[in-house]
Amino acid sequence: MERAEEQRDESQLADEAAVSVLLLAFAIFSGLTGFMLLFRRYAERQRQLGRTSMCFGCVELGEATVANGARNVGVATARSPESMSHRRREQLEESSVAALELLPVDQFRAITPDEVECSLCMVALQELEAVKKLPCGHMFHVQCVDRWLIQTQKHQRRRCPLCNAEPITAMQVVCPPGVSTGDTIQLKQPNGVFNVTVPAGVRPGGVFHLHLPAAVLGTPSGSDDASQPVANAQPAASASASESPSSC
Repeated sequence: MERAEEQRDESQLADEAAVSVLLLAFAIFSGLTGFMLLFRRYAERQRQLGRTSMCFGCVELGEATVANGARNVGVATARSPESMSHRRREQLEESSVAALELLPVDQFRAITPDEVECSLCMVALQELEAVKKLPCGHMFHVQCVDRWLIQTQKHQRRRCPLCNAEPITAMQVVCPPGVSTGDTIQLKQPNGVFNVTVPAGVRPGGVFHLHLPAAVLGTPSGSDDASQPVANAQPAASASASESPSSC
């Protein structure tokens, strides 16, 4: 009788041990599977962010007053025409990349206790961490959003990864009389004054293309408005004389 009970107890212990081993194996398998999925997602994101080529454009942030010989130019927002030459397409690409440098960099400040993640790298933004805020209002790590926007294929529109809004706007710039290749001209916009170098191959009266942040132009993010007229170009001296001191 006692022997039968001992055998029954041993059998029960063996069953419990087998169940424990199965549960442990299932937990380990589930953990490894979850880790592999997360690692794969992280690797794909890093691969996507890593496909970037850095280049420099010709747009520089200007001051309220610029060097001697600067000229005011007329500007209109417009889509790039399909018949644009290869050289002008390259100029547009370079200025598009350079315009990304003009997007403002700020420090992240949490307004709620909930974590806010950079949707590109899936890492939470830390208090006072450097972030870049697009005109649409979405914020990302500076390196993440720069790589995201710059990696976009040439001649394709660069958009916010969350709402698909365009952070930069295409421009047409008319080269004023008396200005030649390599000269610096003054580009005045509602939210800033910029120095722009006239690219090679552009003659007085000719048109070249560049990009500027939508916030600088005073236009909504992603605007394709091409109805703004081209202003008449004036020498810097005459333009300064017509302005009041408060408008500098």
